[in-house]
Amino acid sequence: MTAGWGTAAQEQDPTDATGMFIARLVSVPDWQSLTPWVAAQDVQHSAFTGGTNYEANWDLAGVLLGAIGGLAAEANCGVESSAEPAGPASRFGLPIDYVIPSSATPAETVVITYALSKLGDGYVWGAAGPDSFDCSGLTMMAWAQAGVALDHYTGDQLHAGTPVAGYGALSPGDLVLIPGSDGTLAEPGHVGIFVGDGLVLSAVDPEQGVIVQTWANFTAGGLSGIRHLG
Repeated sequence: MTAGWGTAAQEQDPTDATGMFIARLVSVPDWQSLTPWVAAQDVQHSAFTGGTNYEANWDLAGVLLGAIGGLAAEANCGVESSAEPAGPASRFGLPIDYVIPSSATPAETVVITYALSKLGDGYVWGAAGPDSFDCSGLTMMAWAQAGVALDHYTGDQLHAGTPVAGYGALSPGDLVLIPGSDGTLAEPGHVGIFVGDGLVLSAVDPEQGVIVQTWANFTAGGLSGIRHLG
């Protein structure tokens, strides 16, 4: 039996199922103020009142997440190398005169507004909010605000939406994928959001968190791809 979110195969795939769950979670009113098991119940509508089945596994989930996060930290997973803020450190790299481009569609404006609200938040591998993120977790949550479900994995986001030919064809909100510290041009390890004016926003690393960089600085180590989701 499926929940009707996608095909049976998609709902049984951990990556696809997570993306679909997150896309629905952010539409739940005040979801960030709910206890995790109640929020899960509001999304999944299980037969257990108040999400007691999810609550029973909460401690185990924390143990597993801690173990996975520790392994990822040892591998220096998902961060960017040699990142420099584009503007004042007090604004986490966002130039003083920045405004969201007028060319942005309503969906792209929602995405960028959410991403900008996370400037200065911490970097934690595997996190997807509300106040800490890894790179693909931030892009996933930003686009979820516009109703677009992304997988929480840079390698999968490389194939989301449609390809963009190059810098001249960029639109606000496009995903920009680069090798990062642990990837290659063919298999990128880092992703950010193009916010216009030659700027890219991303969850960079544990030292800097979410910042804005110039296009040149962000792509200094190579460009794996650009994806348009609007």
